[in-house]
Formats: sequence, structure tokens, C-alpha cells
Amino acid sequence: MSFRRFASRLTAIGGMLLLLTVGSLLSVPSALAHAASVGAAGHSPVITHRWPGNPAEPRASHTPGRFGDEGWSYSNNWSGYEAVNWSSYKEMSATWTVPTIASDGTLPAYVDQWIGFNGDFRQQPSSDNSPLVQIGVSAFMSTSKIATYNAWYEIVSPQGHDLVGSGGEVFLFTVKAKEQITASISIEGNTIYFAINDPMEGKNPVFPWTDPSPFHQFTADWIVERPTLLINGKASLAILADFNNTTFSGALLKTTTNSWYPISHFSYTETVMTRDGSRSGIWLAFPDTTTFTGSSFMVDYITGS
Repeated sequence: MSFRRFASRLTAIGGMLLLLTVGSLLSVPSALAHAASVGAAGHSPVITHRWPGNPAEPRASHTPGRFGDEGWSYSNNWSGYEAVNWSSYKEMSATWTVPTIASDGTLPAYVDQWIGFNGDFRQQPSSDNSPLVQIGVSAFMSTSKIATYNAWYEIVSPQGHDLVGSGGEVFLFTVKAKEQITASISIEGNTIYFAINDPMEGKNPVFPWTDPSPFHQFTADWIVERPTLLINGKASLAILADFNNTTFSGALLKTTTNSWYPISHFSYTETVMTRDGSRSGIWLAFPDTTTFTGSSFMVDYITGS
């Protein structure tokens, strides 16, 4: 998709992405301080997820089978891998371990690990309204240094509207640090099936959702994210909690031929999370390409803000 076409989508979103792109530079400290005070009063901010920030930054892409290239793309909220192969995906999966998070306690800190389809609307025709569908685990560290961990899913339209729940992440169940999570998303017609194991209950619940419009999948994403906080209608990026590192394994895609393939079978990009989403910005987290096997990789934490 051309930048001009993507820019038109930004206009349609009504400024939301502008907040996401510059939030780490302008609004995060004050907004998160407000989040802390709001949380103290008993009203938690809505936690939500959006596509990578800074659409003007050039994106590197790798042809199938090329590992470890020093070709990065940059985002102010994402780090991980993205596979691009329009509408040939039928199912995706991955396994990772819930991190033990830390922070200095000055401000609330967050980190999410998730998998999903259509995480990058820049790869999607402007005429297509297929949403971002994602499932994963969120970790939150309060200013009292108390950590909580939740499984969730979320469905976000290209216009930035949540299509399920009351807005933001849809809570599924609590999890604990060091538990192993396996998640998948499968597609049958217009119905999307979200699956994630519940280690505490020993169950593997499935959550179906049917898209009223034809659903197409353009990218598949395995991501570590500092989420977006919505407070009184205003959006800002969270402080990234120290998660040390996260390894995604079994990062696989099933195509419409019912065959499973690793990320490296497709064109893919590696994304570095920087403070402002630019190539020259301060690195917050990055995918360690030396660990990339085609179906597994590690994302390393550097700093929170």
C-alpha cells in the first residue's frame, strides 16, 4: 500500500494514530501519571492494541528463506516478526512463556505478547475492512510493584474501533508468570476461532467470532507490544515493563492448502521498537535475529521509555 493511501486511512481514523506515533515523545509521561491517579481512584485505563506507529518509516522486507538480514522496520509500540502473503493464511500459532516483569515503580508499566492477523493495516487495501484479530497475554506492574497477568483477545476495525466487548482487551482469565502459553487463531469462512490454553484450569478454551463482512488476512504477526492506554477518550503509549526477553516458538502458519509453514517460508519483516518509532530513535526492544530459526525467535528488552 502506498503511503498516500495509508495517510488517507489515518485521516479516517480521526487522529488516533497521530497520538500513537508521537505519544512517546509528547504525551506519555503526563498521560501515564494521570493513569496512575485514575487507577488509584479505582478506574483503570482501557488497554488496547493498534498497528505499528510511524507509517512514514521505510519498511524492510525479506524474501522467503533469508534469515538474519540486517533489514529492520521500526515502530514505537511493536517488536517482533510479521509474515506477508495476502489471503493465503488459514491458521496461525505460537508458544511462549509468560514473563516475570519488573519496573522501578515510578509509573505503571505494561507489556503484552500476542499473535494475530492483520496487525499491519499498511499491507491492506484501503477498500478492505477486515479487522485486526489478536489473542495473547498482558502483564501489568503497578506503582506498588504488584504484577498481574491476564489472557485476552481483541478485534479492532481499520478505523480503530473495537468490535467486541466494551472497548480494549476482552479479558479471558488470569495467568501466572513462568506459565507456558500456546495460542492459535483459525479461520473458517467468516468465522474466526481464538484459542489459548488456561494453565491454571488445565483447559483449552476456544472463542469464536463471526465477521459480518468477508474476512481477509493480509499479515500474520508475532508481537511484543507496549499497549495503548485509553483514558477519558485520550490515547497514549504505556511505559514498557521490563520483560527481560520473550521467545516465541512454534510460530507457524497453515495456508489454504492445509500445509503448515514457518515464518521464513513467506516474505517477512523484523520490527524494532524505538521510543519514537524512527530508525534513529532509542531502542526499547528488538527481535534478536541470531535466534531466528524460521519458526522461533527471541525479543529482547532494552529499556522502558
